[in-house]
Amino acid sequence: MALEYFQDGDAERWLEDKLDENKLALDDGSLWEVSPLQEAKVKNWVRFSKIIVSCRMGKAGDYRYVLVNTSYSEEAEARYLGVPSAAGNANENVA
Repeated sequence: MALEYFQDGDAERWLEDKLDENKLALDDGSLWEVSPLQEAKVKNWVRFSKIIVSCRMGKAGDYRYVLVNTSYSEEAEARYLGVPSAAGNANENVA
């Protein structure tokens, strides 16, 4: 079962950290994996870039979200990995 990312509308977030070439963490603690086909797009994204998370309605599969980097005018398909808890497990909901 795919994890669901819940938020009110297209809230603007900040890129908190790049964990490796295709994994990102946003300021709300959410973790994201960018589609392998679009890793090159996020290669130059830097910390504190403004990111909008959008769900692709009707899109099935792993990469059903789009991370829109408004600082670079780029977007990349992504999969939501959850939010790490204190125990190190991913949590399914983000407010």
